[in-house]
Amino acid sequence: MGLTLRQAADLSGTSRSTIHRALKSGKLSGGRLEDGAWDIDPSELARVFPWDITEPAQRDVSGQERNGPGEREAVLAVRVEMLEHQLDRERDTVEDLRKRLDRAEDRILALSAPAAEPVRQGRTGSDATRPSTLAAAEAERDPLHGVVQSLSAPQTRRRRWWPF
Repeated sequence: MGLTLRQAADLSGTSRSTIHRALKSGKLSGGRLEDGAWDIDPSELARVFPWDITEPAQRDVSGQERNGPGEREAVLAVRVEMLEHQLDRERDTVEDLRKRLDRAEDRILALSAPAAEPVRQGRTGSDATRPSTLAAAEAERDPLHGVVQSLSAPQTRRRRWWPF
């Protein structure tokens, strides 16, 4: 003899409608008795829905176990402690990111500052191979100068998806 729909719901900790939907969809196999009630094999029920071994009186309407007042407070205390720890980690991350941003801004300001030494015009000999313009001299001295200039300059042309 198998289980009825209500017995199966109580054993699995789910509602009757969940068991009925599983039977209709074929996820759970079972048969009908002469009076129209469902006949569900206990091993089939255990295969699809793991058994809930707590008493039905210990579960609330949603099927979850009821905790005593002491257990609930202990769970809440642990959750508060975990959330405080997570908040401390997030604060440390924000502080670290602010320091990194400040250092990056200082680097950009240092790179975008005008050059202190002027470039001489009219070179001869080995100096003739060196660039003669101020921008080329700065680019040779600092390879990131062009990147900083391109990032700080506003883009005048808008890129499009299609080339026409």
